[in-house]
Amino acid sequence: MAKKAKGKGGKGGGKSKGPSEEELAKQANAVKNFQKAHAASSQAHGVEPLGIATGTGEAAFGCAVVGPHLVAADKGGVTALHVRALLEGFSLSAYGYLQTLALWNVPIGDDGAAYLALYLRRRSCTLRSIELNDCGVGELGCKAIGGALEDNATVRCLQLDLNAFGDAGARALGASLPSNKGLTSLSMQYCGLTEAAGAILAGGVLRLPSLASLELRGNDLGSGGVVEVLRALVPLHAGGQPHPAMAHLGVADTGCAIEGELHEALTACFDENPLCGSFDMRGAPLGDTTAYELITLFKKVHTHVHAFEVSATSGWGPLDPQLYKQIYAVTAANQKGKKGGKKGKKRGKKKK
Repeated sequence: MAKKAKGKGGKGGGKSKGPSEEELAKQANAVKNFQKAHAASSQAHGVEPLGIATGTGEAAFGCAVVGPHLVAADKGGVTALHVRALLEGFSLSAYGYLQTLALWNVPIGDDGAAYLALYLRRRSCTLRSIELNDCGVGELGCKAIGGALEDNATVRCLQLDLNAFGDAGARALGASLPSNKGLTSLSMQYCGLTEAAGAILAGGVLRLPSLASLELRGNDLGSGGVVEVLRALVPLHAGGQPHPAMAHLGVADTGCAIEGELHEALTACFDENPLCGSFDMRGAPLGDTTAYELITLFKKVHTHVHAFEVSATSGWGPLDPQLYKQIYAVTAANQKGKKGGKKGKKRGKKKK
């Protein structure tokens, strides 16, 4: 009997099929159960159910977005109780398809963060990405979320931008997050961190071994704070080993300057941590001489640096336009070479 020819879709020919009718029926039932549980919980707490987008109801939805538009201001807007009812709806129905929860510009505060923490401890929680941006989360909220993530293995991305929890919030997160098993991306942009937060981050969240991306834009860390963060990524200041996962560090608009001690800390990071190849340094003053030196290093020595974002103009005035272009050109070439290397490795494996 002749074998069936393989199609473009892979083994067995043809493109991969979508969910079966049985699976779609299961998903539709899960959505209905969630909607019922959400309505019941909302009634119990005396609030209207949030009208999040759930699709047609014929298939499961994986993202829940909560914004101020869901409840009119004259009706009190979105509150922590609305979020509590929503999360209880997911919990009580054991909804197993939710991967992203995004709360944007809703004043749920520490109470809302505490309700989220309760949900994160549920076995039915399947969240991989959490966005709590501009939600009034403070130190207590950070403590609750950090504690809940201590034993959580599903969440990969946590955004806490525009919450003014300051150094105390960063310390609260750092007390628990190092025990987490899967968080890879943490964003704390414009959160009111000061220079003292550098050491707090170094001794806290930067001890999380799976953390691959840290965004700190818009915090008043200054050069001293950024130096502490950079030093936490290299062997001399990290128990003899570079950070095992950190690949991107964003410290744009943090009041630092690429000179002196910070310049030395950056160079040490390039030398000692080959995994970390992406840096956002926009807003940090950079002199022409230092820019030329960095370009030479990226070309000949530190070819793993594939992204180094700087500003064309800073507090020191404009950077030489040619040097500015070269920084981006050289790092882009490194990125291209990095991708080419991966393709070469794959071809080599296939030949074997």
